[in-house]
Amino acid sequence: VHGRAPQLLLSGSAIPDGSISLWDPLTWKKTGSLAGHSNTVSSMAALEDVERFVSGSFDKKVIIWNHRSRRPELKLTGHESEIYAVAAVRGGDRFVTGGKDRSVLIWKLHYGKQRELISAVIESSIRETSEVYSIVPSYTDPSLIVVGCSDHKLRVWNIIEQIPEQEYRGHKGVSGDMLILENENVSYRGAKFGILSFGLIEDTARLWSVKEDKPLRLFTDRTNIRLAYCECDPKVQFLERSGEGWVTFVLPVQIKEERSLKVMRLRL
Repeated sequence: VHGRAPQLLLSGSAIPDGSISLWDPLTWKKTGSLAGHSNTVSSMAALEDVERFVSGSFDKKVIIWNHRSRRPELKLTGHESEIYAVAAVRGGDRFVTGGKDRSVLIWKLHYGKQRELISAVIESSIRETSEVYSIVPSYTDPSLIVVGCSDHKLRVWNIIEQIPEQEYRGHKGVSGDMLILENENVSYRGAKFGILSFGLIEDTARLWSVKEDKPLRLFTDRTNIRLAYCECDPKVQFLERSGEGWVTFVLPVQIKEERSLKVMRLRL
């Protein structure tokens, strides 16, 4: 769901036709499609300028789209292999990508006086020790991102200083997707947030304090928490946080051979 355009829902193809589908989340009807990639679209992220979002693909390309004109504005290269993860950094002028080549690229956006998009260049890069499956930015500190990798670990990176600040171990398989949650019970540098992470082959979600290397809580549900593993990163979509500590989100799940999306709630 586009953060600044909640009437727009985006989905990338899991087959090698490179298309992106646009949906109305109120009627669940498809409103259009975009063509530009030549292989599976693995991940997408909405930029903070309202009009644009960025997509990554197995074709090694990054495309910045204007969802109003439904046209690509920039096509970018930099990765040596398939792209698995894309995330927009808070602040509006950066986004990050990662994938099979074990690199995380930090891209800098350049706008004109009328906020027209002029260019996007690689500002810096981070070298991971394994394939990068998911990236989530901090909501409170634009210098921090959390990276989930094929070595079963999560790492908090400072993308300004390009150093790892924390590492988490506990998943039994590839780290799937994550949510960063504001939470008054956990903090990092005075920021109140924790990490809710999901493994690709597990029935358990883990809630981490950013200051601790062991999970604060485990949520086990053999029916609902197993992610539907496909060729790309399964994306968990945050919906809302209530005052009573409930978190609501959309989760791709798998029950036997059936793959679907479920709206779930956890009380933290």
